[in-house]
Amino acid sequence: MAAPPRARRLAARAIAILHAALRRVSRRVATAAAAVAAVPPPRRREAALYALLGALWVTSALYIANAVARCARLGGASLLVDDRCRLSLEYAPAIVLASLLARSVLRRHETKEELGGGGGGDVLAKKLSSSAEPHRPQLDEEAGLQMLLVFVFTPSLGLTLFGSVLMLLPPPDPALVPLGSIMANVGLLGVSITLCILGIPYTMRRLRKALSVKVRGIGMV
Repeated sequence: MAAPPRARRLAARAIAILHAALRRVSRRVATAAAAVAAVPPPRRREAALYALLGALWVTSALYIANAVARCARLGGASLLVDDRCRLSLEYAPAIVLASLLARSVLRRHETKEELGGGGGGDVLAKKLSSSAEPHRPQLDEEAGLQMLLVFVFTPSLGLTLFGSVLMLLPPPDPALVPLGSIMANVGLLGVSITLCILGIPYTMRRLRKALSVKVRGIGMV
């Protein structure tokens, strides 16, 4: 059953808005990448990492936009008949919710760090001095945050890897190859959503915080 003209127009408009936003982000990433050469050598690697993370975010967002466009083109009852779109509609909201909850936990942790820090010089002195001393509670908390990130990524990575194995098993099984393709694509959609909402923003915030501490440490020397 083909999608009605109004649904097709709405889908085309939504896709156009998504692609326009992605083009703007792509231009900013390209500008950041071009500016890496002008950055002083001590911070060139950090700037290059920022540009790489931005490019990865754009790639993940494009995958999400293409998945949305593919399902929007089907429209109506055909969307529910297509196994890939139906599973994506069932799986993506759960991944979005899990990523948002994990992001909220990480934000609360960062807010607690900032509120419990006090003055800038004292905070830097504490961080520099604590690096040489065992600080088991802080290490345990960092390990818990890393486990949270892994836990959110694990289902999507598992789907992607298992689906890829089904497609690559020799000899190809006509019944397993389509199933593996669906699982791999749904898993990649989950990975892309998690990277856009949680993984890349969290990594960039931690990198920015580490850079600010390093710059203040150099200024105190």
